[in-house]
Amino acid sequence: MMKGDTMNATRKEQLKQIISSRKLAEKVGCSEAYLSQVLNGHRSASATLARLLAHEVNALLSEPYFTPSDFQPKG
Repeated sequence: MMKGDTMNATRKEQLKQIISSRKLAEKVGCSEAYLSQVLNGHRSASATLARLLAHEVNALLSEPYFTPSDFQPKG
């Protein structure tokens, strides 16, 4: 992804089906507004937060699917 690009549209839609941004923000200890900025590519999550986001979402799935890089647009 280029800087400012959003998370892959398919993955973003799948994420919405798995957990609400409000609940995910609560689980990882950040605000829903900040998480929304991350998911929409306006901010990049720190390496620690990206790993935590991927871990929390993958914990709800039968097999890991999301990676920390899904939450960190590349510049």
